[in-house]
Amino acid sequence: GNALQLTKTKNTTIQRQRQSAIFKKKKTSQEDQGERERGEKKVFQNSLKRYSRAKKRLFLSTSTHIHTSTYTHTHTPKKRMILLLSLFLSVLILLYLFYPAIKVIGKSIDVGVDDLILTNNDNTKQQQPILSIIIPAYNEEERLPPMLLETYTYLTKNRKDITNLCHAATLSCCTSEKQTQNTSSFELIVVDDGSIDDTRIKTIDFVNQHVNVSNKDAGGAGDSFRLITLHQNSGKGAAVRAGMIRAKGALCLMADADGATDITDGLPAVLKEMANVVTTTTTTTTPLNH
Repeated sequence: GNALQLTKTKNTTIQRQRQSAIFKKKKTSQEDQGERERGEKKVFQNSLKRYSRAKKRLFLSTSTHIHTSTYTHTHTPKKRMILLLSLFLSVLILLYLFYPAIKVIGKSIDVGVDDLILTNNDNTKQQQPILSIIIPAYNEEERLPPMLLETYTYLTKNRKDITNLCHAATLSCCTSEKQTQNTSSFELIVVDDGSIDDTRIKTIDFVNQHVNVSNKDAGGAGDSFRLITLHQNSGKGAAVRAGMIRAKGALCLMADADGATDITDGLPAVLKEMANVVTTTTTTTTPLNH
């Protein structure tokens, strides 16, 4: 009986030892697994930290590189000098283009003007010209004299026809021969827009050689030549304005100094068109007046 009991006790002790060993083994395996998971988590966290640090370093390095590269590429002394020179040239070009307008605005619209009558007519009681032609000129010493000769020759040879067209255009048709003769003179006004060549001298020479001689031989036709000189170049518009406000003709027209428009065709066409407009307007408004 004692032997049997010793055997049972021994078996119980062995079972308990096995159970404790299994429990310890499970416990150690669980602890090992927990430590393994914590280790993997730390490794993952450390890798994330390293990745974020590397990303920050890369971003800082690239941004610094871009900033330094743009600065070095766009703000080098050579390119800076080229940029300043281009800006300076642009300002000079703008000043050159708008210089006449700036001077006119700064000093007033009406710049200094000299008005010179070139014809030496003997008629003390000179009537109002029927037509004034304003010719703005700037450095036109070569093209102005031929244009003046062509214009004056055409006007004198076709005086009667041009006068009738002017009367029709201005609604001042003459009934008497005396009145027609008194209002058949022409006025040519050359406006020298501050030329730096011999435009003024060429105009005076032309009048002395052609107009004054012909007027003297014809006993005084009543035509007048005037030279208006602007003290500074003010542009074509200012030259035309200076001539228009000083013209004495009943009808005032403008012609280019280079003869761009043929006066033999252009002047009659303009006067006829103006006469047609005046006739149409008169016909339309006459019944309303009555």
